[in-house]
Amino acid sequence: MNNKNKTFFSIVVIILSLIIIGFVVNYVLDKYNNEEYLKNNGNIIKGIVVERIKYRKYSTYIKCRYIIKGSQFFAKKKVDKFEYVNDVEIEIGDTLNMFVEPREPKNSFIDLESFIYGRKK
Repeated sequence: MNNKNKTFFSIVVIILSLIIIGFVVNYVLDKYNNEEYLKNNGNIIKGIVVERIKYRKYSTYIKCRYIIKGSQFFAKKKVDKFEYVNDVEIEIGDTLNMFVEPREPKNSFIDLESFIYGRKK
């Protein structure tokens, strides 16, 4: 009985360790692929406004969530209080574009002029 329990326990430990190693390898490869994708492809990606932060009297910051190949990241943009795009004010849940320049992911910017995807209903 004791040997059977040890064998079963060792098999369970091996299976769990393989699953954990698989998740770690998948995470590292996804992160590397996302960085390479951002470096090599200038592209426009869609993001969802997740937060509005009031900034002084006449402007706010909007925080957008973008997903590239399964990983998410956030970007902030200062928006004037009276700045409207397509005659509507930007709200939480709206979809915005962000242009990602080749080899310059830090210089990416939210494209407020491309606010054409409408609101979440």
